[in-house]
Amino acid sequence: MTYCDVTALRGLIGETRLIELTDDSRSGAMDTAVVDAAIVASSAEIDGYCSGRYGRRLSVPPVPGMIVDLCATLTVYRLYLRRERVPEEWESAADRARAVLSDVARGTVNLDNSVRPEDSIRFTSRSPEERRCRNSRGYR
Repeated sequence: MTYCDVTALRGLIGETRLIELTDDSRSGAMDTAVVDAAIVASSAEIDGYCSGRYGRRLSVPPVPGMIVDLCATLTVYRLYLRRERVPEEWESAADRARAVLSDVARGTVNLDNSVRPEDSIRFTSRSPEERRCRNSRGYR
């Protein structure tokens, strides 16, 4: 089981960058085998951090969005490693992802998805006019 897919990677770096980082044959197309291998390696790294608390593989259905994001970040980092230099922003992002995973391993971050719906954040689809700030009395 892997924790992210190519769609998450496209959201982080775009299709063009994915092609640049994986197209070793200069065909102009993304090499999905390279992407898949990087995703598998990142997922295995996450399993390594989480195995002490959650078992050999994460079995928290569905996979928490945080894990998807962490996996995508680590995967992009791995794809950059294939080239000469990892940009500082991705080096830092991978370090932050590993710090979060260390917190998961220590138990200071919980991946349990048993949050009750009434405790979750609610998003709205109000129009911009409806979202304008109101003063303390509720007036615009």
